[in-house]
Amino acid sequence: MNKAIVYPLIEDATRFDVGTRCFERPENGEDAIMMLKAAFAEYGVPQQLLSDNNEASNLIRRALSLTWNP
Repeated sequence: MNKAIVYPLIEDATRFDVGTRCFERPENGEDAIMMLKAAFAEYGVPQQLLSDNNEASNLIRRALSLTWNP
């Protein structure tokens, strides 16, 4: 049986779903980044991004800290 991973992406103040996605692969940064890129393309880049401490979020934080250039 395949497990699905759901990456919820909710705007904190209004609780509006800006891009929740479901993938049929184990949790990983690649799928999480794909979800974020799609949401950013549709709604713009947020001033702040809050996340839990899961594996995919940690991979994204490490990548952003190495590549972030405002």
